[in-house]
Amino acid sequence: MAKFYIKAGVFFLLFLFVLKVTDRLVVHDELFHTTFKSVFKQKEKFDFIFMGNSLSQRSYDVNFLDNEFNSQSINIGSPAQHFYITKAIFDELIDTKEVYPNKLLVVTISPWQFENFEDDTWKYLQMTALDEIDFSFDYLNIVRDFYEVKDYPKVYSPTIRFHSKMADNIVETKKRIDFFEETNANGFLLNVETKLSQSDKDSKKDLYKLASEYRQSINNSQEEVINDKAEQIIKEMIEKSNEAGVNLLFVTPPAINVIFEKEKYGKIKYLNRILKSNGAHYIDLNNYFHELNLTYNDYGDFSHLNKYGCKKVMPFLVNFINKEFTIAKNPKKPSKQKSDIETANKAVNLMEIVKSVSEIESYRTLFTPLDENYQDKSAFILSRISTEESAFSSSKKISTKAGNIYKLNLVIKKGNKGSLFGLRIQGIYPDRVDAVFDLDKGDVLGIKKSKDFTNESASIEPLENGWYKCSITAQVNSDFVKILFGPTSAEKDIVGWEGKTSEKQKFILFLQVSHLKKSFNKLNFEIRMII
Repeated sequence: MAKFYIKAGVFFLLFLFVLKVTDRLVVHDELFHTTFKSVFKQKEKFDFIFMGNSLSQRSYDVNFLDNEFNSQSINIGSPAQHFYITKAIFDELIDTKEVYPNKLLVVTISPWQFENFEDDTWKYLQMTALDEIDFSFDYLNIVRDFYEVKDYPKVYSPTIRFHSKMADNIVETKKRIDFFEETNANGFLLNVETKLSQSDKDSKKDLYKLASEYRQSINNSQEEVINDKAEQIIKEMIEKSNEAGVNLLFVTPPAINVIFEKEKYGKIKYLNRILKSNGAHYIDLNNYFHELNLTYNDYGDFSHLNKYGCKKVMPFLVNFINKEFTIAKNPKKPSKQKSDIETANKAVNLMEIVKSVSEIESYRTLFTPLDENYQDKSAFILSRISTEESAFSSSKKISTKAGNIYKLNLVIKKGNKGSLFGLRIQGIYPDRVDAVFDLDKGDVLGIKKSKDFTNESASIEPLENGWYKCSITAQVNSDFVKILFGPTSAEKDIVGWEGKTSEKQKFILFLQVSHLKKSFNKLNFEIRMII
């Protein structure tokens, strides 16, 4: 009998070891995992850290913020994140001095974040953050509050949670994490272009009227306690941030459903009082709906702003931050004077460094060899194989010298599915320059630079037999860059050319691509190119 128990114990320990290993290979939410790891595992320093639920991901045009302060920001919020989990992440941050934000910690807050829901989707979304935070008594209390005992194995182990999708998930997780790391993802979702449908607008006809009455309606409402933990949690966050010397700002982003759910006005009033009575820096942006010039077209749904709304909110929020806090701008990285630039070496062609297609990493794109050459160089068909997610091809890091001028040339010919093509030279986020080319008309549709890249330019030169040489040039203030390129569509902005697209075209299935297990029924573009 003793041998049986020994064997059972050994088997159980072996099982736990295997489970621990596979748990590292399967990640619930790759974007949150990547940003959380940047802060807590790699201990990268950020100027602004944002926390909370999906509103934290989709309400702030952080590009404007970082351009204003010459700063670097990151978001460690996740969809539907309950405020108890936000508090657990806050505690982990405040206990780790090395990861304190240099300038400001921004916490998204609303009464809805304190509610427990019984539906499986809500419970499932909480696991995104639970997978990442430290195992502690707070962790155990959260699990006990949110889940039944039968759910515990799924909560504790993503391997058990995704056991039926392991083959797909391990590979897809690796690709997505690589993608977010390669693009220096910062956890914000700022390229949402979706707008409310006419039927959505019709269902909320009184929006502007209710928005103008919102502040007074809150004041006139009967205060309602959120729950017995809310005040304690908020008070602890304020006290701990003060003790640590961390600037803390609470924000309630503008949301249509907040304005319309009058039955929650009492809880909003309670939240306002708790925050202000404890000396918190706080702003409810729903009070400023008209000052922000928000309209129906600034929303992707009733809860979330789209990219147009985000651009309206952040300048207003920056003004508020400057009034509430004394935050100095970071000095700009030094750049060479014009005379230095004129005497600098000739622009270095980055494609001379990347000499083989084998050195290019593909993210939902595919290279297919083509029986066609250009000046004795091999040609490939570059295909975009997903419309649901961003897609591009990228080099690995290329060492550069800050202040020098670099150029990216590609010889390209349009295929039979699409004619727009994007190029990017990218440094440390948000440093980059983007250009989009029309291979049908032979035009440069636009060029845009971000942050510290300067002297940007783009050109397109017609060659024989429909080939074009597309070029993008910039003075680079970075020790390394990557080059990104890929098909795009007319609906995308210049700086977001690699994003998902709504265009639907012919079915092509690439069975030989081992990491794509689903059958794609859309192929957007096909571009012939020379490397």
